[in-house]
Parts: sequence; C-alpha cells; structure tokens
Amino acid sequence: MDGSTSESCGACDLNDALADCDGDGVVNGEDSAPEDPCTADGTTDGDEPQDWSSLPSNDCDDDGITSDIDQDDYDNCIDENGTVNSLFCQCGDNTITAGGTYDSHSGVGSFPSRADGAPDGSTTGTVSNN
Repeated sequence: MDGSTSESCGACDLNDALADCDGDGVVNGEDSAPEDPCTADGTTDGDEPQDWSSLPSNDCDDDGITSDIDQDDYDNCIDENGTVNSLFCQCGDNTITAGGTYDSHSGVGSFPSRADGAPDGSTTGTVSNN
C-alpha cells in the first residue's frame, strides 16, 4: 500500500460519515438510511438526492425482480415486462373471495379448475347459479 489509499476487511463502519455502506452513491453522513441501497432520504420512492444511484441488484419493491430489469422497482405490481400480473394488483381492495365450490365444467373448454381463481382474459360457456 502506498499511503494514498486505505483498505479494510469486514463490515462497513456506519459511523464513518465519508463511507458509503450501502453503495448507493450517498455517503453515510448525508444518507438517512445508510444500510438501505433503495433510499438515501429514508423513503423508498425513487425520489432521491442527486448523488444517489440505483444498484442493479436492488429489489426495492420486494417483487423478486432486480432493478436492472424491473420496469418500476418501486411498484411490486409492475414486472420486468411492464405488466400487472396478480389479482390483487388488478383489483386492489375490490378483490372479493367467495365461498363457492367447483362442480363441473359442462360446456367450458380446457381445464377451468386449473385457473387458480385468476382471470385469464377469455371465457367460454355459461356461468349460472343453481
């Protein structure tokens, strides 16, 4: 080592104001959340200080898709294709879980019992009450 650089092993020192423990580009002394690479101001919303940068390995919305391919890493309803792919995301609080049972699929093609309750955009046959 030539004296102009320093090296260390182990965990980053959160008390070191000049260190950037979460690697988001904002030093600990100016980072409200120095252990969270998804935010520097304490609110995970994508509206961050100028020096902040998203890490490719971030998954800020906890949807299992990293920010390098996620179309919106602050909305867990938007995936890498920009689509909303869950019933909750489509309906929000308007989701109703009924207590009915599946009897048969007379007149309905394919295997409706495998739909897992999620809409697939196509319906054939008739739905009726007995």
